[in-house]
Amino acid sequence: MFDFLGFKNLRKERGTEGIHQLYMRGLLPQIQHAAALKGKTIKLDGKSVYVPDFGPQSIDYKIVSDSIILFAKGDGFDQFLKIIAASHNLLCSGFAGHKAPLRGAIGYGDLIYDPNSIWVGSAIEDAYVGESKQVWSGCSLTESCEAFVRNEEYIQQYISVFEVARNQEQDDLKRKNIEKAKGRLVEYNIPEQRNPKTGPVEYSQRTGYALDWTLNVYEGAGEKGFSASESNHANIIINNTKQFESWARSNNR
Repeated sequence: MFDFLGFKNLRKERGTEGIHQLYMRGLLPQIQHAAALKGKTIKLDGKSVYVPDFGPQSIDYKIVSDSIILFAKGDGFDQFLKIIAASHNLLCSGFAGHKAPLRGAIGYGDLIYDPNSIWVGSAIEDAYVGESKQVWSGCSLTESCEAFVRNEEYIQQYISVFEVARNQEQDDLKRKNIEKAKGRLVEYNIPEQRNPKTGPVEYSQRTGYALDWTLNVYEGAGEKGFSASESNHANIIINNTKQFESWARSNNR
């Protein structure tokens, strides 16, 4: 589950119709590309256009106001790979210049959705709680998701899959891209918050797995991706995002 940070201010500036236009003209294609996990080039009005190519490799998505839900139909290792890749693609798109960076969490649990648009399940609850308590533009595995993937040894499999693929690949550029894909998932001190019923917001950190969006985003996006704000809390979010970018880029050099 992902939310756009600063969405209320964006809606005040653009209005509901303006937000809908933003989705249709810019954000929706990015969401669809993230979920499709594959693209193709077609001719449209005589021009070549790169569009999402939905198929068996894709995952599903749903948009409700400022929330985007990506979901995989199963909890096998292949689905884990897909949700990591799709979430990483979506998170990176939040720094594409719309001043609407994203904050997300990959949760774990069950989910029922039917033709009546009824959505219910522990996966939604887990992802919502995990997303809302983070204090940055980023995405992490929730504690229950991390416990599940550790128990299933998905982290070890994740590393092994990319290392085997890299060692078998002869092309240097493809080897580099495989290594980059492996680096999507990193361990980091994730900034979190707790809002007690009385008193100020309490800030803390939790060591866990997060997605490294810096691999596919221009340098300085941790600051340039946000609109200026006079809110102390908003500036904490910006600073935490900048700190992650500095840490990630230092490790990737």
